[in-house]
Amino acid sequence: RIHCYFMMALGYYGLAQIKESQECLQQILLHRNSHQKVISLMNEILILQNKSYDEATNNESNAAIVARNN
Repeated sequence: RIHCYFMMALGYYGLAQIKESQECLQQILLHRNSHQKVISLMNEILILQNKSYDEATNNESNAAIVARNN
């Protein structure tokens, strides 16, 4: 299930559908909040939004970041 959400997130990201990609990433982070590839993709999305990962997290959980950006 996690793999499916990750593949969907990559597909949406490739189609520049960032909101949908983030929704899939959020589902992964609800189950595995330290998934390294998800964190890497989140970093890329945050860079596109001109934010650093550290700025965006600001001591919040990764799932909260995704929810806030939607």
